[in-house]
Parts: sequence; structure tokens; C-alpha cells
Amino acid sequence: MEPFAEHIRQNQAIRDIPMGGRSHKIALYADDVLLYLTEVKISLVTVVNELRAFGEVAVFKTNLSKSSILNLTVMEKNVEDLRPHLPFVWAPQEIQYLG
Repeated sequence: MEPFAEHIRQNQAIRDIPMGGRSHKIALYADDVLLYLTEVKISLVTVVNELRAFGEVAVFKTNLSKSSILNLTVMEKNVEDLRPHLPFVWAPQEIQYLG
């Protein structure tokens, strides 16, 4: 997972969230990945492409239809525009992480 995480960290098209003087983009725990993204129209499409590309060369495969998005800041109209193009479950209020 770490090579994938480093690739995500280095990809400038995937935009992070600055907090407390640091940049937050990805967190790993075992085989779970948590992404913190801004500019979601670009970032999410890029993440999907990266997951598919990495799955072609690595042992791990991500079941995108079982992956979740918790929207905190994107306006509902923009979410409705994105939803048909992304194979994720859009969680209404919470997601399960680490398990």
C-alpha cells in the first residue's frame, strides 16, 4: 500500500487539505485508505484512475463499489453532477473506517 500512497501524495492533480501548517491527503491503516481531498471534480477522477492503474500492476484490487465517500463541503448540485461518474457509495452522514 505504501507505494500507492506515495504515488497519491506526489500527484499534484489530487488536491489535499491543508490543516495546522501541514498537508493532509492520505491515511493508511492495514489495508484501509482514507483520502482527504479538495477540488473533487479533478481529485476524485484522478484517484479512480490511480486505483485502476495500480490495481493492474499490484496484487491488491479495490472494489470501488464498496468504497465510500463522505461529503463535507461540496454543494449538493455538484454532488449530483459527480455521482453518475464515480463508482462509490455516497454516505449520507458517516463512514466506517478501519474495518
